[in-house]
Amino acid sequence: MSTAEVNASSSNENNNTAADDTQNPPLVRYTELSQNGEVIYQSDTVPVEIAATYLQPRETVAQRNAAMTGEKTSDKYRTFNIPAKFENPDYWQGYSKKEPNPLYRTTAQDYGAEKPSVHSMPTVYRTQSSAFTEHLGKCGIFRYQGLNTAVDKGRYIDKY
Repeated sequence: MSTAEVNASSSNENNNTAADDTQNPPLVRYTELSQNGEVIYQSDTVPVEIAATYLQPRETVAQRNAAMTGEKTSDKYRTFNIPAKFENPDYWQGYSKKEPNPLYRTTAQDYGAEKPSVHSMPTVYRTQSSAFTEHLGKCGIFRYQGLNTAVDKGRYIDKY
């Protein structure tokens, strides 16, 4: 095989890989679509906030779904527009059965160890406006920049 044949065969391989790249673009892992089906955003990675919210392990989702089959707050009390986490007290997890040392036990630990019940959930959920905080974020907190002309008074008596 001559060097011309080797160069020709290697250039053909390069052309084939370039053609493969145009035919098979890299896989897109995340795509956002508009209501009419147009692509708004594509990325090869899933955004962190989406992954944390929707891409949970199956065990976690199954536990939450199983936990939400208990009694609801609206079964016992009249509720108005409350989120699912307050509607289903079994949604809250992380209450362990481990007993702490009785010598160091506090009343706050007794209260905090109790799992939420229908009777401890709020029946009304009122959100607060963040208009004041948004205004401060845009304008900044007031800062006095005047000249201080007052004489500082010492803490100790200078003359007897």
